[in-house]
Amino acid sequence: MFVTKEVLDGIKRSILPTSSLFYNGDTVDIVDDVAYMINCYAYAIGSMYVGDVRARGVAYEPGFTENIGHQWRTDTARKVMMDLGNLGISARQLSLEEPIETATREGEYLVKLYLKTGPREDFHFVRRDPITGIWFHKIGTLNQPMRCSLMPENPKQNLTVWWCQSNQYVEYAPVCYFTITEPHTADE
Repeated sequence: MFVTKEVLDGIKRSILPTSSLFYNGDTVDIVDDVAYMINCYAYAIGSMYVGDVRARGVAYEPGFTENIGHQWRTDTARKVMMDLGNLGISARQLSLEEPIETATREGEYLVKLYLKTGPREDFHFVRRDPITGIWFHKIGTLNQPMRCSLMPENPKQNLTVWWCQSNQYVEYAPVCYFTITEPHTADE
């Protein structure tokens, strides 16, 4: 259950820019071997690293770069910011009250964090295509990324997600936004 420097470096190298994840207002399919190993959090930050993450018992959960196990349930947004910092990703946390249309700067994209409370606590991340303004997400590890068709207009409204694995709708409460700076590519 330990994320080594080698794993962190692998994750850093695997992070893709928005232009590699979206095309003409839709998602680009991810290679199945990768898609079936990453979740909504990995997709939201653009990480396609699978390496030995599962073999080491590490999952993409808020706080994973600090090796805290499944302790993401408290201070979740702070743990996301820690992960982003540990991965060398420049980011800002925004409240739900901030106008998202003017929140991002050139070279940034938005991610929104949701949490589900109750007997089966969970987190969910959605990522906004900065060109089209469309929100996308990846549901669990068994699916390709897709358009978030039930994305609420009101930033404080819950998000309802269909989980095909459990054959039910799950409702998540919004927590905050993050603006994330795009990674630099070798072409730059």
